[in-house]
Amino acid sequence: MNEYEKLDVESYEHNLKLYNESIRKDLDITLTSTIPTQKNLMKTILWLNSSVIGLCLAAVSKNFAIFYISMPFVFSYLAIITILYSLKDGRVKTLGSPPIKSIENITPNEYEKINGLITLNESYKKALDNNVELIQKRAKKIAFATKMTILSIISIFIIAVLYVNINFMKGG
Repeated sequence: MNEYEKLDVESYEHNLKLYNESIRKDLDITLTSTIPTQKNLMKTILWLNSSVIGLCLAAVSKNFAIFYISMPFVFSYLAIITILYSLKDGRVKTLGSPPIKSIENITPNEYEKINGLITLNESYKKALDNNVELIQKRAKKIAFATKMTILSIISIFIIAVLYVNINFMKGG
């Protein structure tokens, strides 16, 4: 290998290392920040909707008209089912470690480091793509569940206003 080829190989190796650092940071952010934040948001949505369903069931026990509480109950039920389904989707995260066989199969020569970096980068990129796909699937379900939660809370507010107005009109 002449001096010019050696510089080319070193430059290529340097660029692969830069790409490796970049893709690894993206994967770390995805695994340590984005996915846990989504899980916390899903827990909050579950908590809110469980409270709404509890409120609806308490209203039924107080002989409140089932017709009035059916809308918030249905919206909250849909939100809970959507979030539970979303939790099922995200049980498996991809961490990005290449299989040991792919590392063992790298032929020892002057391009061994480059081939190792390429294998590692491909593994990280595949892991990042899988996790981004998981995040996007969950985001759609979280958005739907959030809309159902908002509709549920708005319908409770409207029902409360109507109920109070009807009772005041009756003189009760």
